[in-house]
Amino acid sequence: MLSADVDGTYLVRKYLVKQHADRNSDYAVRYQVDVAQLSSTLAGNARQLDDLQAFIDKVSQDKSLRVTGVTITGYASPDGPYAPNERLARKRATDFRNYVDSRYRLSASYPVTVSAVVDEWRAAVPAVEASSIPSKQEVLQILNGSDKATVKEMRLKRLPAAWNYMRQHILPPMRHVEMAFTYDKSSVVTERTPIPLPEVEPVIHATYILVDDQPDGLIIDMDEFDCTCTM
Repeated sequence: MLSADVDGTYLVRKYLVKQHADRNSDYAVRYQVDVAQLSSTLAGNARQLDDLQAFIDKVSQDKSLRVTGVTITGYASPDGPYAPNERLARKRATDFRNYVDSRYRLSASYPVTVSAVVDEWRAAVPAVEASSIPSKQEVLQILNGSDKATVKEMRLKRLPAAWNYMRQHILPPMRHVEMAFTYDKSSVVTERTPIPLPEVEPVIHATYILVDDQPDGLIIDMDEFDCTCTM
């Protein structure tokens, strides 16, 4: 409870209510093949960075928002050896963390977690299904199969037209960094409760008549009470 005050005949209480929003603001920037340095002009990066700037500005101005954590995940496409791809993905995540730290000092203000992911070939399925890639059904069969990643890549390269399409349209978006914020949003709720009024005792007005005056005392005759109750 923030406060409790009296307003006329009402007791006014104010409460701070917190609502948790999980990963409610996500941003993604793309990286070039075999590159771990951010380019603001690549693909839709400029718009994503502008949106990130807008969110940071909102957090700094809106006191009801409290960032509880930041997650930065670097990704690499599945083509090529796994170990170098994993290192590349981690370098991308670190590069982007350095970028946001240099601009917004996020690591100094919030808990920041950095991780790396090498996408599996199966992760390309939605993009392939929505595309006009040659030999689509054969490509999907390879992607959804149980072969090892190296075998899948070898089989895809045996489909030159499909492989060239994947290199140009499917694989590039998989080389990216995602950034997610978790934060609490609080709001003030006001409760107004009527204050009970105290009960008022009735006031009794009596009429007294002196009927006799004797040495040993007074005899008083009282007529009916005239009882008036006031509130």
